[in-house]
Amino acid sequence: SIMAIPMIVEERINGFSIVLHEDPYFFSFDSFKLMQSLIHHSSLAISNSILRNRLQEMVDRDHLTKLYARRFSDSYVEQSIQQDDSGMFLLIDIDNFKKVNDTYGHQVGDEVLVQIGSVLQREIGTRGICSRWGGEELAVYIPNILDHEAIKIAQMVVDIVPQTTSPSVTISAGLITWHKQVRPDFQEIFLHADTALYNAKRSGKNRVCLFEESMELQY
Repeated sequence: SIMAIPMIVEERINGFSIVLHEDPYFFSFDSFKLMQSLIHHSSLAISNSILRNRLQEMVDRDHLTKLYARRFSDSYVEQSIQQDDSGMFLLIDIDNFKKVNDTYGHQVGDEVLVQIGSVLQREIGTRGICSRWGGEELAVYIPNILDHEAIKIAQMVVDIVPQTTSPSVTISAGLITWHKQVRPDFQEIFLHADTALYNAKRSGKNRVCLFEESMELQY
């Protein structure tokens, strides 16, 4: 004997609940109706769980670029500082972005942000997270990475953006790395990355600067 009842969520079949018994004609119609009722309630619970996950995804992601939102990024970095052995934080700013908006319109400017976001997600993959920091600023954070790898990735991002954007734009970036021997303060990471970014802008744009203690901090 067999009873097979579909699990329907938002008018889509997400699976089946199947009950078997070795005896023929074992299940009565009442047992079928009871099972159907139990599966219906289970489907509602699954539907609510799916909706909660979707809502959380909307909160965690930037609606335009589909990168992580800054709030999620902050939480991720703070947790990494406490748990991981090392990390890199790369703060990115699109050079002359106002000129792009003024020349081509804000819709094209938005498309450029989407293009860069796609590049970051493709190149970084699952090694870390990419986020929209705000406006035309984006960020990359990768835990457990060596300094020379961090510098290589940062330079790769700066080099590849002009080749993969239309209209072509350049970016400036500020990089900071840390190690477990001296775990940085959560806010210190962002301040130092912003300082390095400021130096990249001041020294000609279209480049990455690694934070050094000799740099004048930006508040």
